[in-house]
Amino acid sequence: MRAQALAKNHQHETDRTNPMNNTLDAIETSIPAFDQEDVSLLTELGLASTNLLRGKETALGQVTLPNETIISVWATSWPALFFRFDFQFPDSTQYRAETGSGSFRSFWETATLFAENKLQTSNDMFQVTELAHELFERCLRCKTTYRFKATRNQAVDYLPPRQKLIQHIFPEIPTAARAVLAQSHICGVCLYQDDTEQQNIARAYIFTDAF
Repeated sequence: MRAQALAKNHQHETDRTNPMNNTLDAIETSIPAFDQEDVSLLTELGLASTNLLRGKETALGQVTLPNETIISVWATSWPALFFRFDFQFPDSTQYRAETGSGSFRSFWETATLFAENKLQTSNDMFQVTELAHELFERCLRCKTTYRFKATRNQAVDYLPPRQKLIQHIFPEIPTAARAVLAQSHICGVCLYQDDTEQQNIARAYIFTDAF
């Protein structure tokens, strides 16, 4: 028993004097993140206002606006507060906004304005990007499936009835990679038999490899 007590005391002393342990404890500590004004607004919106673990993103919940746009909210404390807002619009488009440091109330107004009309702001502390959808196409010759990221507008223009040329819909995708998106649905690996470089460009988009 005495030996166990000595070992326990020794471990306690080691934990107390080891700066790494103190650092880890600080990182894992749950801390008050929101002031009273933020707590009141979060409560009014039906969002969580609980303490946050330092450095870990925490979901606060969702808010559905009168125009049926859904805003999902996340917060991270370092201990300065940073937020992420995901927007799901009734037309199925999805956007993400990531903020600089600040209070929740300072960003919520900007978030609701964007949710109402999709107007981009010039606020460097509130950066908005459209979330990508995914398209899958299979090469009719080698049976390999390719995956491509696309905005909703790109997906609409691509799916039947097609209204634009492939290179106009996906100018950011290399020619060899988007070959399988063309009318013939033959991939770049099959088309560029004598060009290893172009074949490798196409292979970078392979989702399931049939070779």
